[in-house]
Amino acid sequence: MSPQFVKPYVKTNKHDVADAEAVCEAVSRPDMRFVLIKNAEQQAILSIHRARQGFVKARTAQANQIRGLLSEFGIVIPQGIRSINKRMVAILEDAENKVEPESWLRKLIARRNKNVAAVALANKNVRIIWALLSRDTKFHPNYTSSASAAKA
Repeated sequence: MSPQFVKPYVKTNKHDVADAEAVCEAVSRPDMRFVLIKNAEQQAILSIHRARQGFVKARTAQANQIRGLLSEFGIVIPQGIRSINKRMVAILEDAENKVEPESWLRKLIARRNKNVAAVALANKNVRIIWALLSRDTKFHPNYTSSASAAKA
């Protein structure tokens, strides 16, 4: 039985006794609608759909983040995953724009899917932006951290 159908029968504040009493009252009504119990196959299909929805939501968020970061450079991409897929390689290869793929990004594109590379680049940019905002500093393109300098 769906909780929204039981709620009108709760007489006092929410606690176990009141909830149990409301359920008993709701069950006794002739017009009460019940939720069917799902079998294992139905649950499996629903869980696949939920997982897919989560992936689609994450992909959309990442695509919007990439579009937003590129718009900071004056590169505007229309909405949609296809637009990003079509234009990302051209954007990275365009020598006139200020978005230059670094060697690690080129290696990643060669090894993995270009979507993975786009996500990695977006994550790197977000980390840089967060560091700038949290430290209230300006961006220095040739900046090297003390940890990076110590490794070299």
